[in-house]
Amino acid sequence: MNIDQNILDRYFLGTCSAEEKQLVETWFAQLGDDDSIDTERIEKIVARIDHRIQPVTGNQEEPLAIDDYSEEPKKIKRFPILSMVASAAAILLVFGILFFQQFRNQEPQLADIAAPTGENSIIVFEDNTELELDKLKVESTWNNTVAKNRLEFIKKHPENTMSLVYLENLANTNNPEYDIKGMFANLSEEIKTSKRAERLLNTLRAIALVVGADAYDFEQNDVNGKPVKLSDFKGKYVLIDFWASWCKPCRQENPNVVKAYQAYKDKNFEILGVSLDSDKKNWLKAIKDDGLTWTNVSDLKGWKNEVGELYAIKAVPTNYLISPEGKIIAKDLRGADLEKFLAEKL
Repeated sequence: MNIDQNILDRYFLGTCSAEEKQLVETWFAQLGDDDSIDTERIEKIVARIDHRIQPVTGNQEEPLAIDDYSEEPKKIKRFPILSMVASAAAILLVFGILFFQQFRNQEPQLADIAAPTGENSIIVFEDNTELELDKLKVESTWNNTVAKNRLEFIKKHPENTMSLVYLENLANTNNPEYDIKGMFANLSEEIKTSKRAERLLNTLRAIALVVGADAYDFEQNDVNGKPVKLSDFKGKYVLIDFWASWCKPCRQENPNVVKAYQAYKDKNFEILGVSLDSDKKNWLKAIKDDGLTWTNVSDLKGWKNEVGELYAIKAVPTNYLISPEGKIIAKDLRGADLEKFLAEKL
């Protein structure tokens, strides 16, 4: 069963008809694992709706606006003053209607609040009532509303794949008020044993990777195909360095890491590089070009790297400094901070 994307968009915006809502929920009920749902497309819809007006980089005066729910936000064009006022009023009215829909409809929706573009924001309701809200209050209302909607959805739809998507979103907020493990346990067995559920479990494990926690042991092949374990380095300070040859910030940071390694490699310090590359030729070339003489491993699965998933790596470069006892003692030490920390410890 396929469903029109426009209907799906309207469902998440809270503007669909009762018939469309029934159609979408029937479709959801038939969904199972990742293989039967384009979750990447769903996430784009969720992200698009969750997007709040943000200032354009380099120009704080021009706000971004999602005026047609396209994939990319667009800049608001500059108009003569009267046209500009009329356009702004129209945009506020649209967001105001969505805001009003949230409280009129008891079913959980995703996005109904217009976020502020300045210090204060005017919310226009369907009956043309206006309410001026403080920027921070609007932001807080937005976040609380979205979280509440998702919590309600997860509770009501334990068999729904979207409940898993929402749990991932909530888990990434690191809010201790959310019982992610408890909510996950209440999902249907089909959802809990899906491929996507593995990613959420990895995320939960990664959240536990705080300073003082035990680092997760792993095994991966080095450049010569020899298996290497993190536990092979027990008794030493080890920097687990997640990087990739195609990552410009990683390549820019590598000289700093090389400098630290040269200064402390004879003082019980080692580096274990984990590459998120998929092309072995590029990986090996980057190791040679950047002078990464320490142990480097990779399964050449790109972002699907099993160690990367174990540590829920969502961006590179990322690193963890591990004590001789296998405890995490620091994370994301870059530039001079790495050498400074090592100087204090070694």
